Amino acid sequence: MDEKSKTAVGLIVLMIMFLALFSVPKILEENVSTVCIVEGECQHEKDYQTIVNLIPFVAGIGFLLGIIIFYLFYQRNEKKIVKRDPKIILEMFGNEEKKILTRLIEKKGEILQTEISRIEGIGKVKAYRIIKKLNKRGIIEVESFGKTNLIKLKKEIVKEFLGE
Repeated sequence: MDEKSKTAVGLIVLMIMFLALFSVPKILEENVSTVCIVEGECQHEKDYQTIVNLIPFVAGIGFLLGIIIFYLFYQRNEKKIVKRDPKIILEMFGNEEKKILTRLIEKKGEILQTEISRIEGIGKVKAYRIIKKLNKRGIIEVESFGKTNLIKLKKEIVKEFLGE
């Protein structure tokens, strides 16, 4: 059931509840006898007992209507899958980290460490330090690859940014 239908049904149930709330006392008032004793029985006592017996029934109906209204108006938090923009996420990193992560994203999540050290403004030592920091933060993985290292984005991050 879509939101508009739920809202419409919820409003109808609320209107029925208010109509019942205001009409039940009038109905009961009309049915109260004006004669006190008929055939040795007090009619007021009999009417009072009928009302007392109806209280659980009316309370149950009110409770049921309350549950229905809650169900109809309760907003569920549905998890929506949103593709994140890498540019927004990259703003959280420093300039050098941003350069490395941008290059990783351009290369589909894998790059050699030697290629990182060739990025403008990043040498071998700085590349090593940044890679170590990103690895410690759980953003990348480092694998030996001959005399250098293969730097990979974590699988979860690749799924988020590259949709793979």
